[in-house]
Amino acid sequence: MRPALKTVAVTFQSLMDQFLDPNAIQVYTDDIVLFSKSEYSRHLGQLLGRLKEFGLRASFFRPEIRFIGNTVSARGVAANNDKVAAVKELSVPKDPKEVNETRVPRVMASGGDQPPE
Repeated sequence: MRPALKTVAVTFQSLMDQFLDPNAIQVYTDDIVLFSKSEYSRHLGQLLGRLKEFGLRASFFRPEIRFIGNTVSARGVAANNDKVAAVKELSVPKDPKEVNETRVPRVMASGGDQPPE
């Protein structure tokens, strides 16, 4: 990834955090979750207005989403199966040098959506 593009998601999150109600809308990197109960319509309007202002789009009524490395659905929150599989597939280190390698952080940093760099 080009160096200039590496900060895009952080800039987006920072910008959205400034304009959205953190008690009802959570932004993490390029994911947004709206979980307001009492003022859902107001918070949804606020969110959609901001997305439109920045020329972004949203998807609705998805039965399941991935958010911060978890799978969220009507059944609740569960670990992302891609991450679990990646960790299960790691080999057992055979010496101290292998323990110090960055294999696990690379798996975790990938978010399961993209292969690690």
